[in-house]
Amino acid sequence: MPKLDTFGRGEIVSEFEVAAFDNQDGVIWPEPVETSYGYHIGQTIEHNPADVESIKADYIEFAKANYANELIFSLIENAQIQKAESFADLKINTDPNAGIVIE
Repeated sequence: MPKLDTFGRGEIVSEFEVAAFDNQDGVIWPEPVETSYGYHIGQTIEHNPADVESIKADYIEFAKANYANELIFSLIENAQIQKAESFADLKINTDPNAGIVIE
């Protein structure tokens, strides 16, 4: 019989989640559970406490990536593009205090 890895709330179909979290450790579920995948006979092996530090680290990484994406899209949307006749006409300002500026 297949064995699922450890999972948290919101990671599996709701009917299965309810059965898994509503039963005590070691209990074979008294009734089969019907999901969109069929009927399941299950057992709640063990409830493990959430790893708060891991969840916090994952959320911080997600928030950083989301912020970076929003910043990049904002820069793209607000970019002021000027066309030059040729590459020879481009002048790049290399002043370190001016940031990246193409004139």
